[in-house]
Amino acid sequence: MFARTLLLITYDEHGGLYDHRPPPGGVPAPSGGRGLIGTILHLLWHRKARRFDFTMLGPRVPAVLVSPLIEPGTLVDTEHDHASVPSTLRALFAPQARPLTSRDAWAPPFHQIATRTVPRTDLPDLSAYVRAAAPAAAPAPPPAGDLGEIPEYYRDFIRQSDQVLSRLRKLGEPEMAAVTAPGGIGRARQTTSAFQQAAHRHRSDPA
Repeated sequence: MFARTLLLITYDEHGGLYDHRPPPGGVPAPSGGRGLIGTILHLLWHRKARRFDFTMLGPRVPAVLVSPLIEPGTLVDTEHDHASVPSTLRALFAPQARPLTSRDAWAPPFHQIATRTVPRTDLPDLSAYVRAAAPAAAPAPPPAGDLGEIPEYYRDFIRQSDQVLSRLRKLGEPEMAAVTAPGGIGRARQTTSAFQQAAHRHRSDPA
């Protein structure tokens, strides 16, 4: 699977750091430009503001592409945009689909950087940096009142249900008296039913 993988690592913002290159302009606005109504509203409400129509990109942010289909040491100087993400997805998985906006129609995709036809096999051995797996803890016993074994992930829901039951009993919710199962899945089901009845009563009678 890794032989066909293209991992993109990028940032949402530039972090406020200085960049000697000004943001490029003259790119398509995502909306494709203002219509007549938008132009009139802009003239009425932004007469004193400097015009900004989203045809300028922001400061540069770093991006790293990881794939065995990229030549080692590759540096890319093509201007990409965050809209290059949907542009890449469309090019790979829905080439017949229309662009979402004018911006992602313009944005260059990333997959064109993966130029190799045969994946590289010179990956470094990082096993020395992997921590040894901790010994597995002994599984907790199933909650009382259950026959047989239940999945470990389900026991967390049962414990949470018992916490809800204990809290509602302290609050004096009368529906909780119907919860009589000794524990486990049976008590969790009864607690869920009683909780639903109590919630319905509160919604019907706020007093």
